Amino acid sequence: MRPPAKVLYACRAVLELALRYKGERPVRIGHIAKAQNIPKNFLLQLMMRLKGAGIVHSERGMNGGYFLARRPAQISLGEVIRAVDENIFSRSKRSRPGDVPGSILLRIWDEANGMAADLLDGETLEDVLRRCKREPINYQI
Repeated sequence: MRPPAKVLYACRAVLELALRYKGERPVRIGHIAKAQNIPKNFLLQLMMRLKGAGIVHSERGMNGGYFLARRPAQISLGEVIRAVDENIFSRSKRSRPGDVPGSILLRIWDEANGMAADLLDGETLEDVLRRCKREPINYQI
């Protein structure tokens, strides 16, 4: 399973902010877009969702931009993902009554989805940055 582009872009955007985390120092949207190769208009939409979820804050003005609302150690990947795709970890719709193989497969799918959610909820931006220092990152989508 591959995450949607909006999920990957949102994660890359907050990781860019985490790389530059110095309290409340804003990073311009153009810098984030260029550094992470994200279309600026799409990034603006994602940042609005992230702001609504309390993951980032913004500052207006000539020196304005976006910054993390909390320390990187306090923001999980699961939280970022849900902010831009609220249905990504939702449970499957149940199959028709009497469809035993179908209902068992859906239960297994839901279990796998739950394990993925638990894993992503347990990984913070700081954890990801630590991994980045150990291994090179490929940002291809």
